[in-house]
Amino acid sequence: MLNKKKAIQVLTVTAAVTGVAAVAQPINVDAASSAKNSVTKAEKLAAQLKKDINYDARKKANPKTAVGLPNEKLYKQTKTAYNKALAEAKKVNNSKERKVLETRLAQKVKPFIDRTDKYRAAVQMGIKLNTASKVLNERVQANNLNETTKKQYDLVSSDLKKLDKQIKSVYGKTTRPALTKAYSDKASTIVSTAKFALNFKSDTDNLVKSVKNEDYAKAVTYITSLKKLISDNKKYNYVSTSSKLYKKLYAAYSPSLAKLNALGKIYIATSKSAANPTISGGKTPTQALTYTKDVTVIAGENRYIKLRNANIKGNLNIMGINKGAGTVTLENVKVSSLKNKGGQIIVKDVAEKSLHLTNITANDLIVNDANGSNIVAGAGAKIANLLVSDKAGGNVNLQSSNGNAFGIINLKSKNSKAINFAGKFDKSNVVVSGNEQKLNFAAGTVINELTLKAGANITAAEGVKIAKLNIDPAKKGEIITLSGDLKDTVVTIKDANAIIKIAENTVVGEIKVDPSVKGEVSIENKGTINKIDESIEIIGNPVTPGVPAEPTPPGGGGGGVGGGDQTPPETLPAELLKVTANVGGEVEMKDNVIDLTGKNDDQMFTEIKITTKNATKFILNNVNVRGENVDSYVKKLQLDVKKDVITIPISKLLGNYDVGNNGISMANLRAIALDKPVILEGFLSNGSVSDESKSNTKITIKLGIGSNLPTVYDNKYVTIVKKGVIEGQHTVSVKIKDETVTLGDVDSISGGTYSIITLIKSYTGLTLDTEMTLGELKTLITKFKFDEYNIIFE
Repeated sequence: MLNKKKAIQVLTVTAAVTGVAAVAQPINVDAASSAKNSVTKAEKLAAQLKKDINYDARKKANPKTAVGLPNEKLYKQTKTAYNKALAEAKKVNNSKERKVLETRLAQKVKPFIDRTDKYRAAVQMGIKLNTASKVLNERVQANNLNETTKKQYDLVSSDLKKLDKQIKSVYGKTTRPALTKAYSDKASTIVSTAKFALNFKSDTDNLVKSVKNEDYAKAVTYITSLKKLISDNKKYNYVSTSSKLYKKLYAAYSPSLAKLNALGKIYIATSKSAANPTISGGKTPTQALTYTKDVTVIAGENRYIKLRNANIKGNLNIMGINKGAGTVTLENVKVSSLKNKGGQIIVKDVAEKSLHLTNITANDLIVNDANGSNIVAGAGAKIANLLVSDKAGGNVNLQSSNGNAFGIINLKSKNSKAINFAGKFDKSNVVVSGNEQKLNFAAGTVINELTLKAGANITAAEGVKIAKLNIDPAKKGEIITLSGDLKDTVVTIKDANAIIKIAENTVVGEIKVDPSVKGEVSIENKGTINKIDESIEIIGNPVTPGVPAEPTPPGGGGGGVGGGDQTPPETLPAELLKVTANVGGEVEMKDNVIDLTGKNDDQMFTEIKITTKNATKFILNNVNVRGENVDSYVKKLQLDVKKDVITIPISKLLGNYDVGNNGISMANLRAIALDKPVILEGFLSNGSVSDESKSNTKITIKLGIGSNLPTVYDNKYVTIVKKGVIEGQHTVSVKIKDETVTLGDVDSISGGTYSIITLIKSYTGLTLDTEMTLGELKTLITKFKFDEYNIIFE
């Protein structure tokens, strides 16, 4: 073997002999040695870099910069050394040695450069986030909750998500929490505060606008949202309630809240079904709810609501929304005063399809509806005073099947098209004080007394019985025209101011002048007057006595054949024989349980069939879903028994859960009920007055657990998919295709699936307005956390 000195001599000799200078090439031993030195250097630098991105080491070395950027010089030196060492290692000819060197770099150098890259990126984003969140916080705390602040909020929220993702990729059990605490937590608190403030401001602005427009249905939606925000703030402390910011936010909100609070307890109609109205109030008369403040019932156009079993110590307001009014039913409601205030039912807006009154007592019923109204009094209604105010307009229809429904009826309207009476007003004294009133009385209407204190046009159909009609105008020259069938009416003139006209084809029973009247009284007569005081001047047709009507035989009409006492037939008790559910075939009830646990998710539940004996009706009192009574959905349905069988469609059992004409799939039913049993309670009736408990019926429907098949609501505007239970929560995915479309429009094309309003309420508990857009729905839902459901918008 040649030593170094001899090798040089050989090279020199070779050059001299050949005439070519031989270039000395580094032998492999030197190349490997250089590569080893470079790898070792890179390893040493990487070891230092490892400590520089470790929170514990940084904190020990310099606590003030424990979560700061790493040493930039060291970082660059390590990267340079790594690149040099890797290049040199690749030139080593010995594959075994080369592999060893490359492995050392891959294990002891490259990982720490990569970790540093991730650490640096997270810290840089954290520093950027701190700066941006500081600007956001300053704007929010100054209550500058405008579009600029919203954009800053969006920026910080986006960067916060990026930072959280970056921190998750950082190496080190103590380093990640330290970065989160230093950068993410502070920004997250500011973002939460900003989100609360911006949402509060947005909802307050919408609330103020809704109250100004008297769109109380929408206002209640925003109040619900704001109250949820306030509740969440108490729980999560987004903004201190003693801070200037909170006080400013609340100050903007409180005036509108006060206006809504003046309306008291508010109930809003959501049902579009006259047969299944929205139900509010107590469940039964014995469970009547007592309110010591005003109550307001709001029914929008084509909406139906029933308030029942209520004792209101205040006023009851009946309202529509700015786009129209719906139908309101009051059943077993008492409205009385409290501390000399209240006791009035005030109708501001109700559809011409009616305000129905059954078993109602109140001091006053005031009609202010400018668009026309229809008041229908049924059994048990008793109102001391009915006032059709000067604010009322359109056609005002007053119907009564109960002669005791109204005491004094005061008609002050000046703008109504007509006031139309139909039915029994046997105990009512009607006073007309509004000018130029047009009063129409339908066939068979009975009025105790009618007093005209202003000009009026009276039209009575055949068979009308107005016992007393007093003409007592307050102003001279008032024109009073009488038309139609008034043959059973005694007209008393109590003031000579009026110009009285009897129209053609009119019959008046009697006209007389009160002894207190001074001055001459004249009547323009084109009809027939059966009897009149001699002091009255007749212009036109002379008085012609009419033919008296034949008296009605004692006992009224009818009487039947045979007469005498008759023994009624014996009434046998009603019996329940069989109950089946139709789910792809009949499933019979056993021991009061219908077991559907074996039914597939895609099978359709269409109906319940009850077979009876001696029953005429089945009264469905209550439906229990999710362990809660929801009899408001069934409205105490009364179903007729036909040939000993009652068939109940599933749509009636689930009320305002729209299930379609063909029933509901077991998957969807299990989703609605959260896999819990559905319980029906009712009783059979045979038409007799008997103890309900003897024929009480309780049916438990066991549904079983649904599979992972998703529950889907899908149309051209939105897709909602219930994906099943994920991490302990029912997870729902929502994809909105057009944020400008209202919930009402979505439901109009639902094609028999759920109502989206009902579906979202089942997930969230929130009451929504049909005029809310899908975009507004998304904004509303993303504000809250829900216990049972996690709703994700795609």
